[in-house]
Amino acid sequence: MLANQSKEKDQQEIVLDGKNLNDFVDFLRCTLPGTDDEVTDKTVHLVTPLADEYQTAKTLQKADDFLSNKSRQLGDRISSQQVISNILQAESYNLTTYLEESIAIASRKFLSRLEADPKFKEISSETRMKIAFKRWSDVDRVFESFGNLQGITESTDFYKPYQMPVFLPQPLGAPQPRSSVSFHATPSMGQSGFNLGRQSANIQTQDLNLNLKPFMQRN
Repeated sequence: MLANQSKEKDQQEIVLDGKNLNDFVDFLRCTLPGTDDEVTDKTVHLVTPLADEYQTAKTLQKADDFLSNKSRQLGDRISSQQVISNILQAESYNLTTYLEESIAIASRKFLSRLEADPKFKEISSETRMKIAFKRWSDVDRVFESFGNLQGITESTDFYKPYQMPVFLPQPLGAPQPRSSVSFHATPSMGQSGFNLGRQSANIQTQDLNLNLKPFMQRN
């Protein structure tokens, strides 16, 4: 990519407006075949923007590998504020593996800690959804690891015991069918009890007495 800069390749001296000379030297050392240095803690955040600007895929891959490995090593020691910055950096430069590692770490943080940082809103809605789904998936996995909770062995159709109609979605503009079935809810005594027409339901509420403290991160 650097060799194809038609305006600059024939010049004896290239002016790098707004570029730090030392940063650019580090970028070249990580990019040019003669040196092909690896990125380091000191250079990765300086080299990555230049690699993105000049679209040097190999150097961007070096940065992605380095930062994702660093995230795996530090894991949940990375604070909520830092993981937000990491996600924004990964999104800006399309560092996919680094983004995946950062999403995994963010999914174990308290939502209130993430939302307390104004930069959290700068994260794309797609990535925020991935954080939520990762959290959901991990919580399911924790529940399943404890086996069959409260003796529940099969799924139940909530509507079936009460003979409640389930309406299928209709195409837009189609006439909506009228149901001749009506229900009247009346209060009844008892724990979580209520009546629907002639049928009575008594829903028992159960708590999931599961300690999630090891799963949550407070930083």
